[in-house]
Amino acid sequence: MENPRYAPCKILLRESIPTLIWFEDAVRRYGVPTMTFDLYLIVPDIQHAADVLHRSGWRPKPPSRYSFLVPPCPIQYSRLVRPAPEDERNRNQGDACDSSSLEAETSVPLFEHNGTVLLSATEWKISTEELHEASNNYHFPPLSTLVNRLVTNWLDAPVGSQLALRLGLMLGYLYEYTSEVKTEEFKQCLELEHRQFHLDCLSGQLFMWTLPFARHERQIRENIRQGRHEFRECSVTRTKENKLLFTDTFDELAKRRCPYDYPSDVAKASMELDDDSEEDDD
Repeated sequence: MENPRYAPCKILLRESIPTLIWFEDAVRRYGVPTMTFDLYLIVPDIQHAADVLHRSGWRPKPPSRYSFLVPPCPIQYSRLVRPAPEDERNRNQGDACDSSSLEAETSVPLFEHNGTVLLSATEWKISTEELHEASNNYHFPPLSTLVNRLVTNWLDAPVGSQLALRLGLMLGYLYEYTSEVKTEEFKQCLELEHRQFHLDCLSGQLFMWTLPFARHERQIRENIRQGRHEFRECSVTRTKENKLLFTDTFDELAKRRCPYDYPSDVAKASMELDDDSEEDDD
């Protein structure tokens, strides 16, 4: 892996710390034309990995106030930024500066937008086997692992939270741009409790990533776990009570308000549309 963006993976691997690349970099690997921001890495132990990077020049830096990681996000993480390249260091510090001194070390400009965010494998439900498998594949997870773990964490995230929205965005990208997820072979790679979610995404009938959709898919997963679900192309038969699950209903209600920036405002929109639907039923 020669891309300097992934230098933290190489540094950590030298210390026998496996890493799994997450979020934008991971979905981009499978054809999603997204921009990349911070590099998110799943590691076995956040503090151990942070200590290793710190010894290589990385320094702690809080995320932007616009990040999904800011409170009340429940996720544990450590965000670090790398020192500026040598040419930036020389330009900003001057040749006379002693780079070995604490004063010089702390005055090195840091790249705000090149952060490395360390996340816990345990918290993200990534197994030791999945971590090592990714480390043997240039640190990228197989597509089935990526989708399975994104779905698991999306279903477990607080409904309507920024974290859930970010996870839903990654899944939406994959189902939009990655043709492999639409094959029968890929469905067989998914965990059983995720297969109805997968079928619902492919059905084209349901408006994904809204609050009603999240609540519905959580219930479906629970039914599968209890052995009382029959798999179908779409898990919902339309009724008056569940009309907010369907794309055409959401589109119709959304026309009453200013257009939303899908999917960044979809959580807010679906909460408001919940209220609108109740008013329509009265």
